Amino acid sequence: MPLVAIVANSFAAVAVIYWIYRARALYALGHPEIVAKSPATISQALADPAVGAPFSVWVTLSGLCLVFGVIWFAVFYRGLIGAVPEPRRYLRHVLTVGPVVVVGLQAAAAIGMYLLSSFRFPDHNETHMIGSYVFFACQVLVVMCGAVFSDALLRDRASLAALEAHGLLRARALRIRRGFGVFSVGLTATYLALFKLKDFFPRTSDSTIYVLYTEVEPLVIVSFLGMLMLFQSDLLKLGRLQRLS
Repeated sequence: MPLVAIVANSFAAVAVIYWIYRARALYALGHPEIVAKSPATISQALADPAVGAPFSVWVTLSGLCLVFGVIWFAVFYRGLIGAVPEPRRYLRHVLTVGPVVVVGLQAAAAIGMYLLSSFRFPDHNETHMIGSYVFFACQVLVVMCGAVFSDALLRDRASLAALEAHGLLRARALRIRRGFGVFSVGLTATYLALFKLKDFFPRTSDSTIYVLYTEVEPLVIVSFLGMLMLFQSDLLKLGRLQRLS
């Protein structure tokens, strides 16, 4: 099953990244006169049924794959409790509660992916926006959970040393994950600021704020998926962890 989860996560990452960029490219090909005046957002691109229909199928399927993959991440991190002699209280709480929380958040993010891709402009504006808000909010919280897991393990040096001795985790990898998590959250905050600022500027191709808004949006999604990919190697160690526990 861990190998299946790796494949599922990898498929979802490739499919989502491919479609968020392909959607805008297809829309630009079909509506060059509109894009010449104003760069298209992903939501705007999905309003074209020729773009939105296949996007919905692949993104909804990817959302389900990510939930499956994150469940196995949760199994791994929950199992770490039994692989260290006496984890600190904070680390024990993080590894006990965190995996349950992250699975719930990823499931909610998958629902958001379904809503934003299946209910599109111009007929389902409100539902589409709800789906978008749910996806971004829950997915950035998943990223934050990953950073918290990494930070908690780095803080508990004795537990981390035991896990490194068993070949389950590496301090360097945890630092990279924590740093990337901070970067992804910062990028999301930048996107949110641009989302608010864009309303005060013209939505044209020569508006720096609006162009930045449309370009940062897919980068935020890529950073979410990148954070999940940084945890992929953990799934290969599940068998070893189960033997130790």
